[in-house]
Amino acid sequence: MSDNYDELFIIDLGLCKPISDFQDSDNNNNEIYGVLPYMAPEILRRNPYILASDIYSISMIMWEFTLLSM
Repeated sequence: MSDNYDELFIIDLGLCKPISDFQDSDNNNNEIYGVLPYMAPEILRRNPYILASDIYSISMIMWEFTLLSM
């Protein structure tokens, strides 16, 4: 989003869903949240979230944003 002064803001739109919503699984203890194209590989391997996971995700979003603006 941007404001009247052309400053950009990163916002959370709440688009992520537990992966278990897409699978037939009754196990809710190890739910994975995220949007698949932006999820770090370690999250898909069910490793713990770390700071690098968020950096990967925002990098993928910025990469896509940059390509679409060309």
